[in-house]
Amino acid sequence: MYQVSNELHRKTPQAVVIGIAETDRVIKNLQDKKYYIPDGAILSNSVSILIETKIGLNSYLEISQIEGHKNRFAVNQEVEENIILTWGMIRNFFLEQHRYFRNNNEVLTCFLLEQFEEFCVINCIGSPKTNEYFFLQFEKVKAQELARKIHDYIWYESGYTDIKDAETKDGIGYKRIGKPKFATLSIQRQRHFILHIGKKEQKLGLSIQNEIDSVLGRKFDRQGHDDERYPHEAYIRLEWVDDFGQILPYIDLAYKLR
Repeated sequence: MYQVSNELHRKTPQAVVIGIAETDRVIKNLQDKKYYIPDGAILSNSVSILIETKIGLNSYLEISQIEGHKNRFAVNQEVEENIILTWGMIRNFFLEQHRYFRNNNEVLTCFLLEQFEEFCVINCIGSPKTNEYFFLQFEKVKAQELARKIHDYIWYESGYTDIKDAETKDGIGYKRIGKPKFATLSIQRQRHFILHIGKKEQKLGLSIQNEIDSVLGRKFDRQGHDDERYPHEAYIRLEWVDDFGQILPYIDLAYKLR
């Protein structure tokens, strides 16, 4: 399978465009491009398959893109109706194939199928994003371990009695029932831990940021607009933390002030 950037010149008995995404929903897009490049192709003497893929819960297949790929086929090629699949369907198909090849002792094929399934699990392809997915987005092992420690502390060890998942899309958010978030393990920008401290107008995040920077011996590089837009937030690079005790009091403080 490979990406197709040029038109195909050989007609085949069958030809089809396959779209794969988290959902089988196909949306209309008013954007009309002259050229569309498929993400992959499977070509043989009997079939020509062009493939378009989308990753992520909010990434949908677009009808204009799928139809545009048909221009890549050879002139006068008869093209069958589009096939729309989900990543969940793809994973289930390969799991069935794995059982078949395992029963026939096809070791190498089984290994490749297992690698594909593991890749999907780690990256939450064909399934909702898990906490482990977000932990692994932190690049340093040290940061990953601390992220797990923070999560376990907030949910199981802190004694907080009113914790709720904040349903954050770009990380793991923590909130008190009926109140805003007080902490976020964020995978945006620098991949950091955010403490949401008090009300915005109190601007407590700025003073707490200075305290945390002093404790860690490193200054967090707040972006130019952060002080104005998020004065109630303090940021922590997890790989800078040598001991969980350095930041634990600030987690408790953020919880109490929310």
